[in-house]
Amino acid sequence: MTHSTPFSVARLLTLMSIGLLLATCKSQEDMLPSATQTGQNTFGCLINGKSYIPDGSGGFMGVKPVYGGLTGIRSTPYRIGIYIYTFAKDKQRIEIFLNDYILGRHPLNSDTGTRPALLEPKDYGLYENESDAYVTSSKYTGWINLIKADTLSGIVSGTFEFTAGIKDGKTISVTSGRFDVNARTQ
Repeated sequence: MTHSTPFSVARLLTLMSIGLLLATCKSQEDMLPSATQTGQNTFGCLINGKSYIPDGSGGFMGVKPVYGGLTGIRSTPYRIGIYIYTFAKDKQRIEIFLNDYILGRHPLNSDTGTRPALLEPKDYGLYENESDAYVTSSKYTGWINLIKADTLSGIVSGTFEFTAGIKDGKTISVTSGRFDVNARTQ
């Protein structure tokens, strides 16, 4: 006597549908631009797990989604740093700032104001939406890993992550960040 397993077409179709759905779904991180070092003027990260890719601020003429790169810092002696800011039509915005352009990992762990309000802020990461501005501090920290900073070509590339907060204790988490900016082609 042979026993056969009952074949269920409905079960097979359900399993195939789930498999197809899993194979075609992109994660939020897969939606971000590639981490490149060629000056493509790209920027992306995850904000509380959701992808953020700046697309400009809208308006009649709009603005470019990503600005900045190498920047002069008014100090004595005069020096070069990194200042990148982005704009999105939904009024979200991210800034990252470093006081120098030395390659490597830079901690974002100081209490500071932000640029351009301060002429010499400390290194920071900032996320802003319509109602709040979250900034890194000694309590809410992170890092920027500067991979390329070429003063001749103007290309600045790197990765970053940070947690930023506001006075009432609310925080946001910025992860999987990457930028590849060339101020000369903006």
